[in-house]
Amino acid sequence: MGKNEEEIVFQRKSEESKKRKVGKATAVIGAAVPVAAMLVSLTPGVANAAAAYGGECGGGYVVIDSREIYGAVVYLTWSETTGNNCVVTKANVTSYSRFMNAYVRQAGGDGTDPWRSDPGQWTTYAGPVYRYARNTCIDWGGAHLNESVTVRNVRCK
Repeated sequence: MGKNEEEIVFQRKSEESKKRKVGKATAVIGAAVPVAAMLVSLTPGVANAAAAYGGECGGGYVVIDSREIYGAVVYLTWSETTGNNCVVTKANVTSYSRFMNAYVRQAGGDGTDPWRSDPGQWTTYAGPVYRYARNTCIDWGGAHLNESVTVRNVRCK
């Protein structure tokens, strides 16, 4: 793989995650409609709108890439002022605690640069995690429940 080529790795930690079933909402007449809509939006496993980046990395960071994984979005941001990349994994539904992680490191080299990461049980987002990366390539990614994504050897500026 060339230095500027992008490798994306999706991992599923169990066969069960491959057999997900997405629930379907049934139309309800009358006053029950708002209640049904609220229950669907809070139910884990039901498709929800992708979580928007909300400045979790701080002032001056702009989103330069993102990856959707089941139930979350992993954002890569950049600050021209500091030369730092920042990664955040944001859950689409924030009503319960679950495993999430965000991670970043310098790519290539001798493999001695450790992942900067923030694994844990979170309700809203994992991270932010930072890596100075001016004029160097990075690996970055995130995880939500049993799914993760890793993007390798990118942003080589």
